[in-house]
Amino acid sequence: MTKEERIDDVATKYAKMFQMQYDLNLATCGDEWVGDVCKSTGKPINWNLAILDECSELLGSTDWKWWKSGKTDDLNIGLELADVLHFKLSRIMSEYGGLLDPSDVDTYAQVVTELGDLLEINEYNIVDYLQDVLDNENNMIQIMTGYWILARNMGYSFDDLYHIYILKNRLNHFRQENGYTDGTYVKDWIYNGVVEEDNHILMKIFSEYDNGNEQDMDDAMLEFGELYRKVNDV
Repeated sequence: MTKEERIDDVATKYAKMFQMQYDLNLATCGDEWVGDVCKSTGKPINWNLAILDECSELLGSTDWKWWKSGKTDDLNIGLELADVLHFKLSRIMSEYGGLLDPSDVDTYAQVVTELGDLLEINEYNIVDYLQDVLDNENNMIQIMTGYWILARNMGYSFDDLYHIYILKNRLNHFRQENGYTDGTYVKDWIYNGVVEEDNHILMKIFSEYDNGNEQDMDDAMLEFGELYRKVNDV
């Protein structure tokens, strides 16, 4: 794949994520979400605070505490990175006043493509990214660049997180359609004899498919839905 083809590929995937995030925000918060208000709850939206909160959960998935023995949860790192992306895409669209023009999407795609191998040697970490979020609050390109450097340094490429993001977005819709708002949705249930959170179960189902493509994501989501209804008798 040439550099130009890669930029086009990344831009297409970026545009899809922006559209999916726009639709999810519309479904959960109503048409005022771009103005940073959640219509369904009446609460103001603070995207940066949400990003900081997700970064805290991301940090909790790593073995960073020097005073105790722990372990790194690689599966959860991917999920938390996708959650950060969820709010980062929202923050960008809030800044732009809605969906981005194709030329603006291309700018973000070029950043991902041109970083290239630099992502693998940079020492950028979660603390650096949090500092960037705080210091460059209105510089969307800077914060998004930092995000992709952080993701690669934690072992995840753009395409890895594209797949995780799409699945997590679909899961969020599934939750909303199955009682998440009114508290009837079952988030933790038994899978292979162990109680696990739904997003972990979905990712494990997806990992059993060979290609990791769009069709596999469709099939994994379908299998997840059928299993949810069977296990939880709904």
